[in-house]
Amino acid sequence: KEFIETRDMEPTLVPRAPSWLAGILNHHGDPLPLIMPDRLLGLPAKRFEKGKPVVAIQSDSLTMGIQVDQMLSVANIPLTECAPHPLHSVNPVYASVAFVPGIGVVDILDPGQIAAIMLRDINFGL
Repeated sequence: KEFIETRDMEPTLVPRAPSWLAGILNHHGDPLPLIMPDRLLGLPAKRFEKGKPVVAIQSDSLTMGIQVDQMLSVANIPLTECAPHPLHSVNPVYASVAFVPGIGVVDILDPGQIAAIMLRDINFGL
């Protein structure tokens, strides 16, 4: 959806939130849940780092931000170039994998699965 610069942003912490939710960012006056993907993917946990980019993604009507280490490029990868991710059966957040010339092998995440985890783990009625 878009890339967000975070040099002047700090997420607002959410009490009793799941470990993968770093907090809520104020994005043009709207709340944007900030997800730390390493925690969803079973990788060593990282903290929010001011200055690192956040990618805003949307699944149906839910928009969320995912902090990434860096943005190398944006690529439109045809579905025919993607293969099933070998970890999908263990963690459905991993959707597929593809080879991008000049970058290498990239993991493609499923925003629908991330949204499903959010809706399962967070009671938005609080």
